[in-house]
Amino acid sequence: RNADARRPAMGRSAPAALATAALDPQLGAALLTCVAVLALKMGLLHALTARARFATENFMHVQDKAHLLAPLLKPLALAYKGLAIGDVYVFDKLEKNNAENEPFFILLMLVAGLMKAVPGELGATICTVYTYSRVLHSLTFVAMPYTGPELRTLSYLPGLVCILFTAGYVLNGAASSAKGEL
Repeated sequence: RNADARRPAMGRSAPAALATAALDPQLGAALLTCVAVLALKMGLLHALTARARFATENFMHVQDKAHLLAPLLKPLALAYKGLAIGDVYVFDKLEKNNAENEPFFILLMLVAGLMKAVPGELGATICTVYTYSRVLHSLTFVAMPYTGPELRTLSYLPGLVCILFTAGYVLNGAASSAKGEL
C-alpha cells in the first residue's frame, strides 16, 4: 500500500486529499440539489427560448427555419396559449448569464467541499442561498422589462456573495495547503 493513502487527509498534499476526499454529506446533498434545480431551470429556459423562437421565427441560424423536426416541435412549443411568448433576446441573455455563473459556482463549491475548506453545514447553507438567488435572478431577469433592473440586481447579489465567500475559503485552504497546514 501507498503510505500516503494511510495518512489522514489533513496530512496529505492538496492533490492527494482531493483525490481521496469525500464531501460532507450535508454539503453533498445541498450541492446535488443545487445542481438539479439549476439544471431543471436551464432546461425550462431552453424550452421557453425555443417557444419564443418558434412564435417569432427569430432563429439564431437560417437553417433552423428548415429544421426537419420543426413541424413536430412548433405545435408542441406553442400548444399552451396561456403562457406569454417572451422575448428571445431576454432569454438569450439569461441563458448566457446562467452559463457564465452557475457552472463556476458548482465547481468552486465542489472543490471547497473536497478540500474541506468550507465546513459542511456552512457549505450547505451557501449552496441553498445560491440556488434560491439564481432561481430568483432568472425570474427577475425575465420580468425586467416590466419591473426594471433593480430587482434583478438585488436577486443577483446574494449569489455573488456566495461565490466570493466560497472563493475566499478555497484560497485560504490553498494557502494553508501550500504552507503544509492542511
